[in-house]
Amino acid sequence: MLWIANGATRQRIEDTFDLFGAHIDMATTFRGSEVTLALSWLNNLADSDSIQTAIKQPDRLAREVPGTALHASITSHPCTFTVEHVTALLDFSAADLGNGHERPTATSLELDYNTTLLGKSATMALARQQSSDAAMLELPRTRWLAAASIALDSHSTIGIEYRRDRQYSGQRTNQSLLKLSTIF
Repeated sequence: MLWIANGATRQRIEDTFDLFGAHIDMATTFRGSEVTLALSWLNNLADSDSIQTAIKQPDRLAREVPGTALHASITSHPCTFTVEHVTALLDFSAADLGNGHERPTATSLELDYNTTLLGKSATMALARQQSSDAAMLELPRTRWLAAASIALDSHSTIGIEYRRDRQYSGQRTNQSLLKLSTIF
């Protein structure tokens, strides 16, 4: 799939389609397991949601930095293992992000276990995430995560999550969350 959009950061005239990218994915079954692979490319990573807010002057971007994302998962019921990796392909300019020479990357490894509890669909998950050159994006250097959720009905779930982060400063933080999700 190829796509084009009017990005939020501007180097040129405001009413131009200056954001474009490509995405390819596949899904197959291999020895009874479901396998998915996806690769995406974006011409300007500064236009992604998390980075947009960290750009110093979005309306005066010094240069576009392309980015790529890789996603792979394998499901062998009741478990799913997922790997995701996002990276800038060039360094950001100091005029745009951080002190310059930042090439942010983020990687996530996650194992999910799906089951039934009290007659309801439930998921338990363990994950490890890490990033580099991403302090200005408020991502931790490393994160361990444990989560569990259970369906309340066909549109709502309740879950708990525990995060243990190590920041770029070396500081360690712990966070517990209670989540209520619903689909409209």
